[in-house]
Amino acid sequence: MTTRAAAALCVALAACADATPFVERIDATDEIQAGADVAAEWVRASRSGEPLSDSRILAVGYLERGRLGLGSPFRLADFALSDPRLAEADRAPVAAWLLRSLLRGELYVIDPRVLDGAELLGEVAGRRPGREHFGLIDRTIREAEDPRAGELAVRIAYTLAGAEGVVRRSGVRTAVRVAALLRDRELARRDAVALIRRAEREGVSAVSALPAWRAQGGPRVEAPLSAPLPPALEEEGLALARLTTEAVRNLAAPAATRATAAERPPRSLLGMRAAARLAALAADGAAPPRPAISVALQAHRPILESGVALGPRGRAASSRFLRGASNEEALAAELSLLNARTDEHPVGHSVALWAAVGLRPFAQERPWFPGFPAPSLTELTERHGITQVTFDASIPDPWKPFYLAVLDVAVRDLRRVMPTLQLRGLRVHVGSEREGPGPLALHHPGDRRLFLPPSTAAGTLAHEIAHDLDWQVALRRYRVRGDYGTDRAFRARSDPLSTWVRGLAAAAPGGDGRTALDSHWTRPAEVFARGIDWFSVVSLGHQGRMNGYLSSVQDDVLTGYGTVPSPDATGAAGGALIAILDDVAPAYPATREWFLSAYGPARTHTALDLLRLVLAEGLPSSPEDDGGAPFGPRRLGAALRGYDVAAEALETWACRSPGSAYGGVRADARHGLIAEAARAVTRGLAMERADALADRSGTRWLARRLYGRRWREESVPEDARSALEGLLGELRDVEGQVPALEPGGGLRLNPSPARCGGTAIF
Repeated sequence: MTTRAAAALCVALAACADATPFVERIDATDEIQAGADVAAEWVRASRSGEPLSDSRILAVGYLERGRLGLGSPFRLADFALSDPRLAEADRAPVAAWLLRSLLRGELYVIDPRVLDGAELLGEVAGRRPGREHFGLIDRTIREAEDPRAGELAVRIAYTLAGAEGVVRRSGVRTAVRVAALLRDRELARRDAVALIRRAEREGVSAVSALPAWRAQGGPRVEAPLSAPLPPALEEEGLALARLTTEAVRNLAAPAATRATAAERPPRSLLGMRAAARLAALAADGAAPPRPAISVALQAHRPILESGVALGPRGRAASSRFLRGASNEEALAAELSLLNARTDEHPVGHSVALWAAVGLRPFAQERPWFPGFPAPSLTELTERHGITQVTFDASIPDPWKPFYLAVLDVAVRDLRRVMPTLQLRGLRVHVGSEREGPGPLALHHPGDRRLFLPPSTAAGTLAHEIAHDLDWQVALRRYRVRGDYGTDRAFRARSDPLSTWVRGLAAAAPGGDGRTALDSHWTRPAEVFARGIDWFSVVSLGHQGRMNGYLSSVQDDVLTGYGTVPSPDATGAAGGALIAILDDVAPAYPATREWFLSAYGPARTHTALDLLRLVLAEGLPSSPEDDGGAPFGPRRLGAALRGYDVAAEALETWACRSPGSAYGGVRADARHGLIAEAARAVTRGLAMERADALADRSGTRWLARRLYGRRWREESVPEDARSALEGLLGELRDVEGQVPALEPGGGLRLNPSPARCGGTAIF
C-alpha cells in the first residue's frame, strides 16, 4: 500500500490517533487496502474486456451490486464470503473492496436523471433539473448530524411541495426513494468505521470479523426502520425541513441561467464481455427471483416495452432487460448491457433505484446457497404444522430447499410476536395458481392452500398467513370452511367480535363501517391481513428484527409493494386490531402493551403523522362541488379541517406530555409544520385554478407572487390577469385563517382543561 493511500484511509477512518498497542495487532487499514487493490484489478480487467474467470466475474458482480446499492454492503460481503461459486482466494477481496469503496463514498450510486421529471411548474424544454434536486437531497442527508433526520427533512419538504403543486407527485415518490438510499449510504459509512475500529481494538481482521459482527446486529444500516425517530432527531429534521422546503421551491423555479446539460453517470464496473457472462451465470438458476426487482420492472414495463427514448436498439435491449433481470446479480448484469446499448437512458437506473430501496427489508438476511442446510417437510410439519409443500414443474430443484428454509424462518419470526399461531393442516404451493399475471400471492380458502409465485411472493407471507388465521377463526367460531372469520363477524352484528371488526374496517382508508364488503380494499379480511402485516413488522422491529420474506413494509412512508397503507394516525385501527387478536390469537403481553402505546388510541403522533392528518383531512372535493370556485365552502372547509384535526392531536399530546410539549422547540416546530401543511393544501387548490385560468403561465404567475423573484415574470392575457389577481386575493384571505408561527415565537398550544380530562382551577 502506498503512503498516500494509507494516509487517505486513515483520514477516512478518523482513527489513526488511536495508537493503543496490541499483541500481534492486525492493521485493518492495510488489510482492506491490500484486498481492495486486488479487486480493483479485476474491475480494470472487466471494463477493458480482458478475460476473467467465472469466479472473478461473479466477484465483480458483487462489487457492481454494491455500487448500485442493491443491498447492504455488509450483507453483500457476508454472502460473498460464503459463496461456494467463488474461489476461496477471491472472497475476501470482495469484502475489502466494498469496505474501502464505502469509506470513499463510491457505493449507493444513483443516476441524478431519475429526478429530471420531478418538477411540474418549472418545466422548461431541454432543462434537466435532476442533478440539482439530487444535490439538494444529498447535502441535506450528508450534512445532517444524523442521516435519518436529513431523510425526514427531505420527506417533509417534497411532500409539501407536492401538495402545493410545485413538484409532481411522482417526483415526491422518487425523492423519497433517493433519500432512503442516501440515508443508508451514510449509515453504512459510519458502520464501516465502527467495524474497523472494533477489529483494530480486538486485533483481528475486519473482513473475517464481519460475519459475526453482522450476526450480532452490528450494522445500523441493517436495523429495522419502523421505530419513530427520537425527539432530538425529529427536532433536527423539522428544523432542516423549513430550509429544505424553501430550497425545493427555489429549484423548481424555471430560471433561465441554470445549466441544463446532464453529466454522464458513473460507469458500470462490468464491461460488455463480463456483463454478458454474468448474465449467463445468473440465468443458470443459482438464485431465485427477487420480488422487489420483479415489482420494479413491472412498474416500468410500459416505457421499457415501448422503447421510447431508448434509441434505435432500445426495444430489443429493453425486452431482454425485462426478461432477464430477475434477481440482484441478473439486474446488475442486464442493467450494464441495457445502458451500453441505449446510451445510458435513466429508465434502467430508475428500475435499479426502485429495486435497491425495495430490497431494504432483506438487510438482515443470512447467506444461503444451493447445498446449504434447509429443513425438511417433516421438520416443517413438526415445528409449524404445515402438512404439504409442492412446487410447479418450472421450479429448479436447487431452489426447493430455499423455499422450505424461507417458510421456516418466516413462521419462526411471526411466532416471536404471535406465540399462539398454529398452522396445522396448511398446504403451500410454490408456483402460480393460474397462467399469466396474478396476485403477488394468494390464500385459497376453499382448500386452505397458499400459492406463492416465486417472482412476487417474498414479502407477502405475513399477509397470507393472516388470511389462514382468519380461515381458522371461521372454522372454530362459525363452524364453516372456505370463508374468513372477519367477513363473517362483520355480517353477524350480534357477535361481540363484530364490534372490533367493524371498528377496524371503519378506520381503514376508504372504510366507513357500512360498505366494507363493496370492494377488495375495504373487505374486512383484507383489512385484517394488512393490519397483521403492519403489526408483525413493527413488533419485530421493536425487537431489532426485520424479515423481508414476511413483509415488504419498511416504515410508515415506504410501505412496500403490497397493499399496506400508512398506520392509522388516530390509533383507532391499532386498538381494534389488538382487540381482535386478544380474541383469536393473543400476542405476548409485553408486545401487546408496546403496540398499543405506539399505535393505539393513546399513541404519540410523529411529525409525519401530523403531516398526513392535515393532508388526508384536507383532501378537497372537486371544484364542481363549489361551482368551480377554488375556495368555495366545501373545498375551503376541507382544507382548513386538516389543520384543526392535526392541532387537536397536538393539544392531546401536550396534555399527555406537558414536560415535552410546553415551551419546547419541538412543539413550536410541530405546530409550524401543520400550519405550513394547511397552507400547502390551499396553495395547491389555487394552483389548480390558476392552471384552469391561464394554463402553465397562470401557475407560474401565481408562483412568483407566492415564492418570490426566483420565479420570473410570466406574461398572461389581460382578462386572465384580472382573474388571477382575484384568485391571489382569495388565497391571501384563506391563508390568513391559518395560525402563523414564527421560529422562536413560543408555544401556541392551549389545550382546554376538558380536553386534558381535568377542570380549570384558575
